[in-house]
Amino acid sequence: MTKAQAKQLLPLLQKLQSAASITAADATKTLSQIEDKILTDKQVTALDDLDLKRQEERRAARQKAGGNGQGSGFRIPGLPGGAFGGQNRQGQNGQNAQGQQAGRGGPGSGPFNPFKQGRQADALKSYIALLQKK
Repeated sequence: MTKAQAKQLLPLLQKLQSAASITAADATKTLSQIEDKILTDKQVTALDDLDLKRQEERRAARQKAGGNGQGSGFRIPGLPGGAFGGQNRQGQNGQNAQGQQAGRGGPGSGPFNPFKQGRQADALKSYIALLQKK
């Protein structure tokens, strides 16, 4: 990632970090901005390849553990581990990225931002700090 790319990416990630709630539409819009306007085609392809590899590893681990192996990781480019608790862009099993999945409440459970607490918040905070050093 170049210094210019980091400068463009920082405000988008900081907005995600501070938002009270992130909808699937917000996430898709932000991802499109990052992939279409900030990253090069080569960078997007490399990240997609890494994401596919990670998905295959997760699927294999779930199958080994007796799970169904579904789901992919919606990700913020360059941010390890994906985001939205394993949600893909369209949602997992028809659920949206506002947290309507097991362990995150049902419909009407209120605003949800996966970058407010937990592993995703820590990863985003670390990534923002790294970009600020560029």
